[in-house]
Amino acid sequence: MKCGSTFFSNIFLANGWVESPLDSIDWNHDHIFSFIMDPYVRHIKGLVEDAINMGIEKIMLQNFGLKFWQDLPWIGPHSMPMSIIFGDSIHKIDWIPIDLDTVSSESVVDKILSSHEIKIDWTIPVYRNESIDYKKQLFHKFSSLANSEQKRILLEKFCDDYEIYSNALSRYSSI
Repeated sequence: MKCGSTFFSNIFLANGWVESPLDSIDWNHDHIFSFIMDPYVRHIKGLVEDAINMGIEKIMLQNFGLKFWQDLPWIGPHSMPMSIIFGDSIHKIDWIPIDLDTVSSESVVDKILSSHEIKIDWTIPVYRNESIDYKKQLFHKFSSLANSEQKRILLEKFCDDYEIYSNALSRYSSI
């Protein structure tokens, strides 16, 4: 388990980019790209991250059941659907799949940026966030506790994210 978006954030900052808040984006002028992974996997990883950040992972493990999925499908920004975070702007983002061996995220970034004559130095050493064993264990526990009905509920709540993810896979599968 690793966080690829942490790597990309760090490499962009190391290349002189500056973080910008969402409300500063000109959605009609700026070319926005971001990274996406399988929404179910992202959600479980996000639950782990949010639960640890809030110190409630043990409570969640004790109360993990169908009602949890119906009442509280996300608990913070890491587990929230992209469609909630970005709203209608979700379709204005160039989504790059980050979780497939068959798609080189770096190549996709290079292709997108080349149209703007921007180059990234991928050789700059940056921090690569590798999950600790505790997070990996929680990920596997949370994943194993979700039954087929819970996964169906999650699919319903994340249907827009699945559409975006599927489109990204189709768009970049040959790069």
